[in-house]
Amino acid sequence: MAPLFSENSVRGCGAARPGWHRCCARAGGARLLSRSFSVPSRRQSPRTQEKKTSLSRVSRVSCTSVDGDARGGGGGGGGGGGNPNANKQAKRYAVIGCGLVGAATAYHVVRAHAKKYGCDVPVFVDVHDELGMAGGATAACSGMLHPMAPSGKPLWEGERGCRETLALLRVAGATRDGVARRTGALRVAKHKDQETAFAATCGGEQQQQQHRKGRWSPRLLTQADAQRALPGVAMTTNAALFVPGAMVVNAVEYVSRLMDVANRRAEATGGAVRVVKERVRSATEVAHACDGVIIAAGAAVGSLCDVDAVLYDAWKSGDGCDDGTSIARVPVELCHGEAVHLPPTLSSSSSSASLLGSHYVAMGSRYIAVGATRRKLEGVATLQPDELRPAADIDAASSMLDAASARLPSLVASDCDAFSMVSGVRASSPRTEHGCAPIVGRAPRHSGVWLAVAVGARGLVYHAYIARLVAEALVSGEGDGAFPRALTRFVK
Repeated sequence: MAPLFSENSVRGCGAARPGWHRCCARAGGARLLSRSFSVPSRRQSPRTQEKKTSLSRVSRVSCTSVDGDARGGGGGGGGGGGNPNANKQAKRYAVIGCGLVGAATAYHVVRAHAKKYGCDVPVFVDVHDELGMAGGATAACSGMLHPMAPSGKPLWEGERGCRETLALLRVAGATRDGVARRTGALRVAKHKDQETAFAATCGGEQQQQQHRKGRWSPRLLTQADAQRALPGVAMTTNAALFVPGAMVVNAVEYVSRLMDVANRRAEATGGAVRVVKERVRSATEVAHACDGVIIAAGAAVGSLCDVDAVLYDAWKSGDGCDDGTSIARVPVELCHGEAVHLPPTLSSSSSSASLLGSHYVAMGSRYIAVGATRRKLEGVATLQPDELRPAADIDAASSMLDAASARLPSLVASDCDAFSMVSGVRASSPRTEHGCAPIVGRAPRHSGVWLAVAVGARGLVYHAYIARLVAEALVSGEGDGAFPRALTRFVK
């Protein structure tokens, strides 16, 4: 199994849990506890070399900064090679952030451009991210795709988001080889009140019959049925919700593939999609050199000097208003989370459902994700990109595994020889009657800049949906007036 946790060799040993040895990899805060699992250097991994090759195809430069010459000037250069479109006026767009939302936005910009211009006009999309592809919270997400809130109720536009994400997974080829794997997802009722709530979610017998026809619709299971979906799961009630279409996605690999597809489609016009691995300090400055900018920077949105990311109370009261240089003001809540990745050696993982809840178990084909810790960053709304990958707390791994194994005892019985830890910071919007919906819309004080941020823990659910909305609006020249109010209410 290729290592999942570090870009450097693993080094250092120390005492850990009884029977474990501790190894630490410093890059990105990822850490490993190992007993007998083989851990080769990331630099020696054949899969990593393949990923680097794919990245070089996408970047078309060495994934550092792209200067004006590399972009090919104003006439669509870079298509080159006798392309008949090379001398036509190119369209240029920029995306700030290369996580789930950023990659989907790049793809949808190219798609919307092709719908409007065909292949007659080259399109160039530069995706700026100091951490590179999937370097922030995307790398630390659970990978579970389903439309349920923690309460068991459906998320706002959750099914629509899941359908659009599934469409992009298929575009990226992620459903063919296990990068995205359909497992189904089970949420067990903890007490009688939750059992009643689950029954209300699924409605009466007639409504349950309708639910059984939908891939993303929850079904109410008895304890016996739940045990068949996930053998050995601990239950103290006689009810569980099950989403048959739920999937587990390797988000990092998916982002890489989607960027590759976007680049190939842009090349068909004589253009390109390129990763620019450098810090952007001002969206306005980027907008001067292109036809439009979409900010998909996640928790780093406040690092842009012309975007005010503030706490909700300050946003609501207008406290600390800017001096007039800000193009947008958005309320965000930052949360630091960690998860554990186990090698896919559990005997039940190939046929078992994933387990939802405060401690989840995502049965992926490349690894099994167990999580998660959640720590709200009190009083903080702005982080710099280099603060988005905090060091993982090695002690948190034991508590996560203990809590998860209490719910699924086979997690321990199957001899978990090694694991890596992932850590990241995500940004969420204030909670409303629609839950924590993303913040999407045109920047109020700059018509060429758009926002698609604050997806929180629902990046996989919402990224494809909001990326399509904002990309189509940007390329078509339409405003955000037709966007759902739930998305635009916090943009001002």
